[in-house]
Amino acid sequence: MLPDRKRACVQTPSDRRVDYALVAGFAATVFVASVVDPPTAAAATSTAAGGLPRPLGLPLDKWVHAGTYAVLAGLLCRATDARAVRVVLLAALLAATYGAAVEVVQATLPARSFEVGDLAANAVGATLAGVAWRVGPGPLDRTPLAGR
Repeated sequence: MLPDRKRACVQTPSDRRVDYALVAGFAATVFVASVVDPPTAAAATSTAAGGLPRPLGLPLDKWVHAGTYAVLAGLLCRATDARAVRVVLLAALLAATYGAAVEVVQATLPARSFEVGDLAANAVGATLAGVAWRVGPGPLDRTPLAGR
């Protein structure tokens, strides 16, 4: 007699737990990257053009901040399966608040600093991700496009 396949299969964790693990892992990675000593100024500014690029006139680090917290907000929206506007706003607020907390921690480190511009970039990135999540299908959304 063949074994019962349903009992023999290893059950995998639910998508929701995996999604929250992704949020936690990404947030931990962001925290670690934010508290380690940054590269030396000489290494950071040595490019062929003599400095870092400034897309749309903004320093490159502001784009990195915005992108990082956009990803965090998107992961939070996916983990919560956000559909209601208030849940999307809460996810964006939580991502921006996490960014503010990281900035406060950086203020206590000798090789890092607290910057209001970074706070703004974090909030803008998180907000834009929330808007994108709410307006249209995102790359992190698990709903098939045919079902929309």
